[in-house]
Amino acid sequence: MATLLDQFIDGSSDEGVKAPDFLRKVQVAATRIGAAGVVDRVKQEFQGYTDDEDHLRYRTMRTEVIGHFTRPVQSHGLMHA
Repeated sequence: MATLLDQFIDGSSDEGVKAPDFLRKVQVAATRIGAAGVVDRVKQEFQGYTDDEDHLRYRTMRTEVIGHFTRPVQSHGLMHA
C-alpha cells in the first residue's frame, strides 16, 4: 500500500491527475499535520497572489519585449513602449 507521500509524488507527475485535485489533497494533508506554510501556499495557488505577497521564484520571469512599430507611438495610446 502506497504512503501518502508516495501518492503525492505519483500524483504530481501523473498527467491524468488535475492540478486542483492534487492541490486539494496536499491542502488536506498539510492541514492535518499542521504545516501552516504549505496550507498558505496552496491557498495562494487557488486564490491568486497579491502584489505584496512573496511570490515563488518560478512564478516570476524577466523578459525583454521587442517590437516593430510602423505608426507614431501616440496613435496606439502607447507612451513609453
